[in-house]
Amino acid sequence: MSKRVNLKAISFDGSNDHVLVPDQDEFSFGDGSGNDKPFTFSAWVFVEDATGGDEGPFITKGQVGGGTNIEYLFKHASGLLRAFIYRGDNTGTNNRIKLQADAASIPDATWTHVVLTYDGSLSENGLKFYTNGLATAATAGKDADYSGGGGTRNSTEPLVIGKTNNGGANAAQTYEDRMADVCIFNKELSATEVSELYNGGRVKNMLKATTYGDLISWWKMGDDLDTTATGGIIDYVSGFNGSVKNGAFIDTVPALDTDRIGNDGVMTPSSWGRSRQPRNIAGNHQVYVHGGIAGNMPTTVPSGVDAGYALENQRYLHLYWKAASTTAAVTAWTYSHASGDWSELYDTNGTQVKLSVSGAPADTMRIFEVSGVDKVYFRQSGTALAATDLFAAAASSF
Repeated sequence: MSKRVNLKAISFDGSNDHVLVPDQDEFSFGDGSGNDKPFTFSAWVFVEDATGGDEGPFITKGQVGGGTNIEYLFKHASGLLRAFIYRGDNTGTNNRIKLQADAASIPDATWTHVVLTYDGSLSENGLKFYTNGLATAATAGKDADYSGGGGTRNSTEPLVIGKTNNGGANAAQTYEDRMADVCIFNKELSATEVSELYNGGRVKNMLKATTYGDLISWWKMGDDLDTTATGGIIDYVSGFNGSVKNGAFIDTVPALDTDRIGNDGVMTPSSWGRSRQPRNIAGNHQVYVHGGIAGNMPTTVPSGVDAGYALENQRYLHLYWKAASTTAAVTAWTYSHASGDWSELYDTNGTQVKLSVSGAPADTMRIFEVSGVDKVYFRQSGTALAATDLFAAAASSF
C-alpha cells in the first residue's frame, strides 16, 4: 500500500473558471532597476480537444488588451505552446518578447507536462519550452522594443491559473479541462532539472526534488489539504494560497500517474471504538487497498489470520472504486476466528459485498451494513486492475 502524491486536479469549463491567487512581489520578475529575473513555470495539463481548436492560458498575470497591467502569459493554442512577456514602462501590450512552438506538443485527452523557462536576459532567445521532459522546438520573436523599457512590469494584478484577468474573457483567454500540480521557480531550470520534474511521466513529489529550494510556489491543485473554500488551493511552499472561482472544481484523476509515498510508520489503531466518521481501514488519508506502486489488490482467495484488514465489528463498510474503464469485479471476504476460515462477505440484508463493472468506467461508492465482522479482505477478478485504478475502504459505527 502507498499514498499517492497526486490524485486530484482542478477542472475548468473554458468559460470563466479559474484559480485566483492574490498579487505578490515574488510573482513579478522585473527587479525595478532595468533587469529581469529568471523563472520557470511548470504544470500538468489535460486538454480533451487540444488539436481541435481549444485554446487558453495556464498561468497569467494581467489583462490581455489591458494597456500597462499585463506582465506575462503562458498558454496553448490548439496544442501549440505560446508565451509572452511584456515591457514594463507603460508602453501598452505591443512591446514584448515571445515564444511559439513550431508544432503542437499537447495531444488530445492526454496528461502532458509543460514547462516555460526564462533566463532573465531581456532577450526573446532566453525563453524555452519543454514538453514531457524534452525541449520543444519553438520560434522566438519580439514585437517592437522590449529591453529598452527596462524589462517586465511589476503590477498589482493577481496571478491567475486557467484564465487571463479580463472580466469578460473570450474563448482564447480561458483554459478548458483539467490542470494539476502547478509550480513556479525563481530560476531557469536546466534541461536535466526539467527532466527530473517530468519524472518519467509521474507527478513529482516536490519535497524530494533537487529544485525544491528554488520553488516560489507549489499548488497541488486539489490534493492533500486543498478545498474549494476561499484560499483553499494551498501553496505548499510560500503560503500564497489561491481560490477556485466561477465553478472550477476539484476532480479525481487516477489516470495521472504519480510518485507514491510508502506508508511505513503509518499506524492503524489497535482499537477504533465507536466511530461516526468513516475511518480508512488501510491506514491514513489517501492510502488505498488498490492504487499502490504496481496496483496490489490480490487475485487469490485469502488464507490465514494475517490476511486482510481489521474491521473490529464496525457496523458499516464504505467502498470507493474509480477506474478509467474495466471489466472486473472486487469481492469482499470475511474471517471467522471461531472456525479459522475465510468466506465471501454478505451484508445484513443477504446481499453479497461485491462491486463489478463490465466494459465501462468505474466511479462507484457503496455502503454495506456488515455488523459483527472482525476482518475483511478484498480480491480482484476479471481483467486485472490497472496501477492507476483506485479502490478504498473505510468503516464506521453509525
